[in-house]
Amino acid sequence: MNPCCNLTMLQADVGHEIRFKRRWNCAAWLARQKYRYDLGASFLQIVTFGMLVAAERNNLAELFGMRPLAVLAILVPSAVLAVWLWGVMLDAVGFSRSYQHEQNERNAMLQKAAERQ
Repeated sequence: MNPCCNLTMLQADVGHEIRFKRRWNCAAWLARQKYRYDLGASFLQIVTFGMLVAAERNNLAELFGMRPLAVLAILVPSAVLAVWLWGVMLDAVGFSRSYQHEQNERNAMLQKAAERQ
């Protein structure tokens, strides 16, 4: 069985729900892998910050007057918490819906399906 699958819009339901039909091809499989890569890459900023703190923990420890391990134990979880709080704030203001709307506006296939209705 081929792992490549593409979802193509074919028809609109009575409830204006867009239905998808599966078509097998490798372009969609590659698109899914890129999507997964993008999701993983979005967390790269936390890893980069963690590595920066780990590399500079001695200098930061002198700056803050703390032990190097304590600097590492405080700053890395703080960065994760700050990114999470930013995500909570974006979720509260409805950023994901606005982002999805913008993606839909730029999707030519979705626009063609909407025009057919």
